[in-house]
Amino acid sequence: MHDAAALLRLHLDQVFDRFETQVLPNHPVHELQLDLGGHAIRIRSAGGPLHASFSPALAHLVSQTRPGGSLTLDLVAWDEATTGIPFPSAPWSLPSLTPGTRLTSPPDSRGFRLAGATPADGIHLFDPDSRRAAWLLPDARHLPNVHHGLPLLTTFKWWAPTVGLRLLHAGCVGLADRAALLVGTGGSGKSTTSLLCALAGLDFLSDDICLLKPASPPIALSLYNSGKLHRDHLQRFPDLASRAVDPEPAPGEKPVVFIHHHFPERVVLHRPVRVLLAPRVSGKPETTLEPIAPGEALRALAPSTFVQLSPDDASTFRDLASLVRQVPSFRVHLGTRTDEIPPIIRGLLKSLE
Repeated sequence: MHDAAALLRLHLDQVFDRFETQVLPNHPVHELQLDLGGHAIRIRSAGGPLHASFSPALAHLVSQTRPGGSLTLDLVAWDEATTGIPFPSAPWSLPSLTPGTRLTSPPDSRGFRLAGATPADGIHLFDPDSRRAAWLLPDARHLPNVHHGLPLLTTFKWWAPTVGLRLLHAGCVGLADRAALLVGTGGSGKSTTSLLCALAGLDFLSDDICLLKPASPPIALSLYNSGKLHRDHLQRFPDLASRAVDPEPAPGEKPVVFIHHHFPERVVLHRPVRVLLAPRVSGKPETTLEPIAPGEALRALAPSTFVQLSPDDASTFRDLASLVRQVPSFRVHLGTRTDEIPPIIRGLLKSLE
């Protein structure tokens, strides 16, 4: 397996060499310098559609000056169809790519990572030792909407543990110096609640994916400024519906709203987590809060985080368990009078002074 890892790293060397010697001199290259919780990240990409697919969701992280210190993630990406430059031949025979394909060397470790969902999604490569990554994409012109709302999620999922961060399936909104994590499975109301709160003037960090820095108190970090809307929910958000981006309308795809583009003052980069909220659609008119035990909060947070983001080490669960022990948790029974939801959450956050 160590020989396999050496081959994978050799392939990544070849990818970077081709980018530097063929892509960079012959095509416009877009470079993003990001500061994510003090971690310097560089993303270089060739192919206009590719850059346009991920830059809006990450725009709030762009550093106006080159981040100090060494890079903790250096990623290159290019679109073969747009540039006409083929990817280096892989030194192995890949299995047929199907949704969920994951290869790790050595297996079950934090070694070199390779992933492919479908041929249209391309190949993701990541080496935790050198903190280098690549996204090799056949054609970026028809990427699913999820790639616009949650770009490079596979790479960030692998990178986060290498710098002591956890990727959570959770929304996050805040007020002043405190934030509430919104946890639960898909359809529980995280996105709706997060977007309602953003429209009402609360701080916005996430609608369903954010980063956690284990600490006392824990710190939530914003990764994406995007909000996703179900098509049948657009009428609930007339202020957002007119701003929604729908690059590739298809069944099951959600239009995306980039909060930073339209409401930059409401997007914040980090906040201490002071409370966990587990929303649930009640069907009743009023919205109510109910305290819940740490175990119930963990059951709302952990399964969806593990299923959606596939963490692969026991320390992730320990950090989630520590989180629910440190802060109070409430069930939010979401009522049909949706204008009442943000004031209730605002009032709860104020009470935590």
